[in-house]
Amino acid sequence: MRQGILRFHPPQPSLRAWACCLAMVWLNGGGQAEAASLGRLFYTPLERKALDEGRALSAQGDAPQVQESYRLRLDGYVDRKGSRATVWLNGQPVPIGSRFDQVQPTRIDAARRAVGLQWYKQSVSIQPGQVAELPLSSEQVAK
Repeated sequence: MRQGILRFHPPQPSLRAWACCLAMVWLNGGGQAEAASLGRLFYTPLERKALDEGRALSAQGDAPQVQESYRLRLDGYVDRKGSRATVWLNGQPVPIGSRFDQVQPTRIDAARRAVGLQWYKQSVSIQPGQVAELPLSSEQVAK
């Protein structure tokens, strides 16, 4: 008998194993059929319906969207003694009394930590970090 180093030869995959793997990939369609539905997997039925309607609209052609409201974010304010206060609206500094996109900051209520705004003929009060959805009337959209 021969003594010495024992050699280990791992088993080779059989032809049957390769054929089974190829058959599974072929029967599954390569995973392409499932890829389209995976994008909707984690949505509720209502969200999926909205996605389908949006895709149908984009397939028909893009319709012009009408803006129904104006989003205004109050980022913060600085109220200085003996000087005009400054309000940050949508990331832009606006001194009290000045106009910013038809919005005019009118007052700062330090007790409530709120800023009073004038939107056309409407008064709105919001706090820093809040977003106000200001409605657009038909006459405001025309302007």
